Amino acid sequence: MKRTRFSWSVKFLALCSMLLISAFCFSQTVALSAPSGPPTTETLVSGSGFGPYSVIDILFDATTLAVANADTSGSFSSVSLLVPASALPGHHLVKAVPRDGGTSAQAPFTVRTNWPMYHFDLNHSGYNKYENLLSPATVSGLQVKWSFHLDGDACSGPTVVDGVVYFASWDANLYAVNADTGVKLWSYYTGQLMCSSPAVVDGVVYVGLYNTNFIAVNAKTGKKKWQSAYTLGVASSPAVVNGLVYFSAGDGSIYALDANTGTTVWSYPTGALYLWSSPAVVDGVVYVGSHDCNLYALNASTGAKVWSYATGDIAFDSPTVINGVVYINGPANLYALNATTGALLWSYAMAGTGGAVPAVTDGVVYVGSADGNVYALDATTSALKWKQAVGSAYLVTVA
Repeated sequence: MKRTRFSWSVKFLALCSMLLISAFCFSQTVALSAPSGPPTTETLVSGSGFGPYSVIDILFDATTLAVANADTSGSFSSVSLLVPASALPGHHLVKAVPRDGGTSAQAPFTVRTNWPMYHFDLNHSGYNKYENLLSPATVSGLQVKWSFHLDGDACSGPTVVDGVVYFASWDANLYAVNADTGVKLWSYYTGQLMCSSPAVVDGVVYVGLYNTNFIAVNAKTGKKKWQSAYTLGVASSPAVVNGLVYFSAGDGSIYALDANTGTTVWSYPTGALYLWSSPAVVDGVVYVGSHDCNLYALNASTGAKVWSYATGDIAFDSPTVINGVVYINGPANLYALNATTGALLWSYAMAGTGGAVPAVTDGVVYVGSADGNVYALDATTSALKWKQAVGSAYLVTVA
């Protein structure tokens, strides 16, 4: 009788030990290499705590997109999952579900597309290729989600990075606002008007001040990192790439600064009395318009002139560079130039296009004009596809 009780006691303790070991060893977890990004983002999925050699389905929301095979310890790593192109902005779940019916695990993934600098990217394309929510069929349903009060006008375009909206105002403040709620995260008082649209790269906000300075600010805290001074200020919106910040300044020069220190790496004087064109930087070349009626192409590393093109117009607008072609506006014409040589490909006369930066996608150039129309032109031939009256002079960028 004692042996029987002893035997059952041993079995019971062994069973408890197995359950405890199982609970300890097989606590299922999932981790993602990239927890957020736009549609089509690749994230690598890793997991642990599953049954040895178990086959595990990897789901994005309710759709199986990959399969993982656990090793002897019940772990797997770096299983590629491509976020669907149809995944809408917002919060989603990546799930690891064992086929043997074991406990599953999940990790959150946030679908969002950053708009990190003026006109979306270094090319100034004005085109978000990841857009899957807005369309001609849905745009009429847009409603105000939130608004943010300013004590001055805002001629600066917003930048959106990692769920935060950054913008400058004529009330002399640089703002960071929660993109979902409109709640202010921080503001930095510059003491100067600002028309420059911020660029946000590697956790730093770069923006020009209208009267004298250019500044870099910590994107999370709003604390100034560095500033540099210029005679007539900076209305240009910066481009940031490969550790350099590019912009044009009121003294008529184009600048490249070290992004970490603000030290001038090179400058190129155009001879113009003022500049506010925002540079596009593509394939190691900086493209920028000037008030001296020229479009310049400069070596991005050295500032040496590659070529210039005399438009005959004040080329104060910002260029767009797509598929080896530079598009830029003047007061009366839209120009298309070969990006390598500067040779004129075509020009299209309009009743004033100054201030309207073209957006280019799928072989079409979209641009607003002072005649109150938005134009769609064939990007190769300049043939008019359509134009749409908007009721008044339309001198803002099209995106």
